[in-house]
Amino acid sequence: NLFKPIQNGEMQLQHRAVYPPLTRMRAHYPGNVPNKDWAAEYYEQRAQYPGTLVITEGTFISAAAGGYDNAPGIWSEEQIAEWTKIIKKVHENKSYMYVQLWNVGRQAFPDTLARDGLKLVSASDDIYVDEEQREKALKAKNPQRALTKDEIKQHVADYVQAAKNAIGAGADGIEVMAANGFLLNQFIDPISNHRTDSYGGSIENRSRLILEVIDAIVEAIGNERVAISF
Repeated sequence: NLFKPIQNGEMQLQHRAVYPPLTRMRAHYPGNVPNKDWAAEYYEQRAQYPGTLVITEGTFISAAAGGYDNAPGIWSEEQIAEWTKIIKKVHENKSYMYVQLWNVGRQAFPDTLARDGLKLVSASDDIYVDEEQREKALKAKNPQRALTKDEIKQHVADYVQAAKNAIGAGADGIEVMAANGFLLNQFIDPISNHRTDSYGGSIENRSRLILEVIDAIVEAIGNERVAISF
């Protein structure tokens, strides 16, 4: 079955082996711009067989969602221009590309965020990934704090805009990263989410943010173009 075609949304895949997100950490700094020297060639090589689905490396939806200098984003015109070139190369091979949308939350580098005037945020205050992260955050004078409800609304809006940017760059769809301990997973997980408002407590409340993100993106670009990684 692995080598049998399958219809997935609007894509007619010629096989079922999908190229997964592999974060490269080779984007240009400053600007979180996909590497102009090799990224298009890299993805073109992995889409050689027509009808292949390639999912991009984790791509920041906004500067506030980041915290790594060498991972790409998809919020600026310069970033979108590079993604347009990359996706065009994949399409020239008659293959498909989804952009994985990424928000790292408390897994960001606190000092990198502080340098750029950004805060280390998560579902809750002061529940760090580990002691090393806590020490880095305190040294950078950027302690972890919980997102406010207004900030949550902004992050949802950033997801929507990033999805629109990806489609505008020619992507066939997007994948929302909600696994591996990143921001959306931090809300779902009771170990990292100690909130007492409508985003904490029960599994229904802890799932609220991811459902709001998915609903908003589906409304913006259509359900047939939206995937999620748990």
